[in-house]
Amino acid sequence: MAGLGDCPAQNPLPPRERVAPKAPGEGARKDPGTPLTLPRSAWAPPSPGAGEGKTRRLELRLFLAQRLSAMVLAPLVLLHLGVILYAVRGGLSAAEILGRTKGSVLWGGLYGLFVLATAAHGSIGLRAILREWTRRPHLADTAALLFAATALVLGFRAVLVLT
Repeated sequence: MAGLGDCPAQNPLPPRERVAPKAPGEGARKDPGTPLTLPRSAWAPPSPGAGEGKTRRLELRLFLAQRLSAMVLAPLVLLHLGVILYAVRGGLSAAEILGRTKGSVLWGGLYGLFVLATAAHGSIGLRAILREWTRRPHLADTAALLFAATALVLGFRAVLVLT
């Protein structure tokens, strides 16, 4: 089985610095300056069959969407925690905090974005876990969609009530 560094396209070392893999009972290759090459079948995924191309594109899009939602969530979580620390240290009550956020388009927009990113990130992650654990893709997809819908409805309801 090929290791991750064995792929010629991914190996960052120049050919002279690569070390040939050792087989049991053998030393290194006689000419360590020879570049390591593997047949494409050893490191490349198989060609997609019927319907697999759509699945791969969907998986790639979901992967990218989860990474994008994580990039959106990171600063929003830090902002949210900063606001909480500020409010607690300032001795503000829940009523005073709500009084400051009520009617604010800025806070409504920020927390609306927070809800969108959380619903997307959480549902994609839940889908991946359920597909791995259950091996029932349709069940995982349905559960992820229900989770996303529930998170969106409850999240936006909270944002509308609080801002």
